[in-house]
Amino acid sequence: MASVYRPIFVRTDRKTGRKVKKRLRKWYAKYRDPDGRVYRIPGYTDNEATKELVRRLERKAAREKEGMTDKFEEYYKVPLSQHLEVYRNFMEGKNNHPRHVSQTIAQCHDVLDGTSYRFIGDLEPGKVAEWLAGQRREGMSISTSNHYLTAIKGFTRWLNRHGRAATDPLAILSRLNADADIRRQRRPLDITETLFLLGTTRLSNRAFRGLNGADRFFLYALAMQTGLRASELASLHSPSFDLTSDPPNVLVKAAYAKNRKQALQPLPAQMAKPLANYLGHKPEDKPVWPGTWHLRAYRMIGLDLAEARNAWIDEARENPAERKKREESDFLARCDKSGRVVDFHATRHSYITLLVKSGVHPKMAQSLARHSSINLTMNTYTHIGLYDQAAALEALPSFLPIDKQPNEELPATGTESAHVLQYVPTIGISCDSVTTSETAEGDGGQTEGCCKPLEMKPFDNDCDRLTLPERRVGEGTRTPDIQSHSLTL
Repeated sequence: MASVYRPIFVRTDRKTGRKVKKRLRKWYAKYRDPDGRVYRIPGYTDNEATKELVRRLERKAAREKEGMTDKFEEYYKVPLSQHLEVYRNFMEGKNNHPRHVSQTIAQCHDVLDGTSYRFIGDLEPGKVAEWLAGQRREGMSISTSNHYLTAIKGFTRWLNRHGRAATDPLAILSRLNADADIRRQRRPLDITETLFLLGTTRLSNRAFRGLNGADRFFLYALAMQTGLRASELASLHSPSFDLTSDPPNVLVKAAYAKNRKQALQPLPAQMAKPLANYLGHKPEDKPVWPGTWHLRAYRMIGLDLAEARNAWIDEARENPAERKKREESDFLARCDKSGRVVDFHATRHSYITLLVKSGVHPKMAQSLARHSSINLTMNTYTHIGLYDQAAALEALPSFLPIDKQPNEELPATGTESAHVLQYVPTIGISCDSVTTSETAEGDGGQTEGCCKPLEMKPFDNDCDRLTLPERRVGEGTRTPDIQSHSLTL
C-alpha cells in the first residue's frame, strides 16, 4: 500500500537555542513494487499531486511485471535537442544535400527555441502557430513561414514514424497561401537580353568566386537551355554529361534535385559540340563549376547584368536622346519599374516562358520543367505580356468587313518593327541559318509572300552563328545599331 508523508527534521532555534522538530514542505511517497521492493521518492509540495504520482508509479511497476511497458516513455525523457541530432544523421543517411540538412535543422532549432519546447511531451500545435504568426508580424514572409513549418513538421513526423512519439502532435497544422504575400516577383529575360548578357559575360575579365567570364557564359547558357537550378548546376561533373547520345543529355543526381528524384534533362543538339570542347579541359573528379558561387548566384548574375546594361547604354554615347531612352528603359535591368527582379532563378523562368512562347505543349513544358503541377508551370513560371496576347488574338476570325486595296501591304502584328526574330531554343548557340527575308528588288518593293517577314532555313551541320537582325527601337528598349551579336561557342 502506497503512502505519502512529509519527513521530520530537527533544527536549533536561533532565539531560544532549543532543538525543535520541523516538517519539510515537500511531500514524499513510499510504495512497494510487485516484487516486494520498497521505494521512497520525493514528490511535490501538493499532497494530491504526490498521491497521483505514486499511483502512476505503482501502475507502471505492475505493467512492467506483466511485460506491458510503454515503449515511448524513455524517448519522452530525452531532450528534443538530442532527437534533432539523430534526425540530422537520418537526413544525411538519405543522401540529402548538406545545405538542405543544415538549413532544416537550423529552422527546427529556431522553432523549438522560440516556443521553449524541451521534450516531446511539450509539443503542441497552438504554440507553434502562435510563434509563426509572431514572426510574420515582425516581417517574415508567408513563404518563409511555410518553410519553417515544413521543417518542424518533418521532424515531428519522423518522431512518430520511427517509434519515438505516440502521435504526430503538429499534424493538424497546414501551410498558408504564399500567393497572398509575394515578396519577390521575378521576370524572365527575353531572347535579346539573353544574347546581350551572354555576349558581354563571355568577354568579361572579372572573376566571381573562381568562375571567369567563359565559365559563367556556359553556366548561363546551360541554365537557359535546361532550366536547371543553381544547386543542381553546382553538382554537375563532366561525367554527368552524355553528349554523344541522341539526344544529348545531362544527369542530375537525386540528392541535388529539388524533388529528390534523379533527373535526366535533354540538351539541344547544337550544344553538344561546344559543351564537349568546354568540358574537355575539366577534371572528371571535380565539379564543372566548383566553389561557392551558387550560394551567391543572385549577386553573380546581378554583376553581369550591370556590366551588360552599361555596355548597352554606352553604345548610344554619341546620341544623347537615345542614351536617355536606354537609361530609362528596363532592358537588362536588375529590377524593372514594376518591381520584378532578375536573379539566377529567373533563368529558369526564362527557359519555361520561352518554351511556352515557342508553341511547346503545356504538358511538355511541365515535363521539361520537372514540375509536379501544371498550375505551377503555367501560372508561376510562364510570363505572358501584352504583345503575346495581341499576337494570339490574330488567330481569331474577323467578323467585320475589310476594304482591302489591291496592292495594300498587310501590317506586321505584335511588334512595331517589320523584322521579327522568332525564338529558336538554342540560346548561346549562334547560327546563320536564322535570317530575316530581304525585300525582293524589282518587285515594287514588296516582300514575296506579302506577310512572311521571317525566313527559316534548315540547320546545317556547320551552323555556327546566330545573327540578331537589325530591329527598330520600340519604346526606347532596344538598340538600332546592334546589327548582330554572334556568340560563337
